[in-house]
Order: sequence, then C-alpha cells, then structure tokens
Amino acid sequence: MSERAPDLAVLDVMMPKLTGYEVTQRIRANEATSDIPVILLTARVQEADVERGFEAGADDYLKKPFSPQELRARVQAVLGRAFEAPGRVLGSFIPLSHPNPAFWQLCSGIIGSVGCILILEPQPDIRELVRRVAVRLGHEAVMHVPSQDLEDPEIDAVVVEPEGYRALTLAQQLRDRSPDLPIICASIAPPNDRTRELRPAAHLQKPFTLEELQRALAAAVQAPSAGAA
Repeated sequence: MSERAPDLAVLDVMMPKLTGYEVTQRIRANEATSDIPVILLTARVQEADVERGFEAGADDYLKKPFSPQELRARVQAVLGRAFEAPGRVLGSFIPLSHPNPAFWQLCSGIIGSVGCILILEPQPDIRELVRRVAVRLGHEAVMHVPSQDLEDPEIDAVVVEPEGYRALTLAQQLRDRSPDLPIICASIAPPNDRTRELRPAAHLQKPFTLEELQRALAAAVQAPSAGAA
C-alpha cells in the first residue's frame, strides 16, 4: 500500500486474514501511510465495536446495511477533510478492501471510477481550482489534448471558458466527435448562443463557489448523457 499512495481505504471489519481494525492499525503505524483516511464497514453495531474502530485510527465507521447514497456521502466527507489538510495532495487511486468481489464492484460504482477531465481555462487561479476539485473527486486533470488524439480523445468531461476562441473551438471539435461528452462552461458571461451550441451539462457564471463547481463536475461525470439547453 505504501508504494501506491492511496487517498482512501474502505475496509470491512471482518476479513479472512486480518481484521479491518488490524489493517487500520498497520496503516497508522507506517509513516508512509499514516495520513490515509480510513472508513470501516461492519455489521457490528455495539458501541464498544465503534469505539474500537476509532481507537484503531479509523476516520469514519459505517454500519451495515447502508445505502449507496450514505456511502458516497461518507466518502466525499472524509476525502473533503483530507483534501483540506495541510500538505495533503490527493491523487486518483482509491483502494477498497472487502472479501466479497461483488461488494468491491458495488463500492467502486458508488464512489465513482477514475476519469479524465480536460480543463480549458486561461486564468491560472481558476484553472488550479478546477484541477484540485477534479483530483478531489478522484479524476485525472489535463490541460491540453495532443492533436493526434483529437480523433479519439480519452476525455470524460471538459471544463471550458467559452470566451476564448481557441478553447471554444476545441470544445466544439470534441463535442462534434463525442455527442455525449459532458461539457461545463465556466464564464463571466451568462449563457449565449455560442455556449448553447456546446449543449453544456452545466453553466457556471464567475465568480462561482467551490461547492457549485464540485456539484457540477460530479454530476457531469456521473450523468454524461444529460446536456443542458
């Protein structure tokens, strides 16, 4: 685990070899992994079991049965706290540990798979903000697409400042090649005919909040088929 520098560990308490408590203690004891957030999943509902989890170093404790929405909310909250921690830089790998492969797949779908977000924004501070939010959500962030990759871009969503001609042109080219590609317009201007041609999944008017950007990006990647009029 120390070589892969994960952002989050989701552990079932009851596992074949080591318990979730023991794995959590090992994570905390290793300097290379000690700051990794840990969520424990368990059917044990006694207060003593919960206390044991927190004493082992868990950041959160989720009792079974739980809904996909609750798991997603807990994951986002824990990653959000880790994102704000001084010196903590989140990457894009989220490991899950559970004896049942079907459950691992369920959690992967709930949390969200790693995607690639193209950021077409001329302002460095806003570009960095978008990059940090994309990474916070578990995605890779790129600032350009090589010309040879335009025919088959491996892009899952685009955040574009449509007032720039080159950025708008590239976004339109990507839209023409990928009709279902989620595009988020982030502009100081309100929606206009040029932006409507992109059929954006969302239009954020500057200045926008961090929460607005995060919601728009999360919704666009999870539901790419819905374009806004």
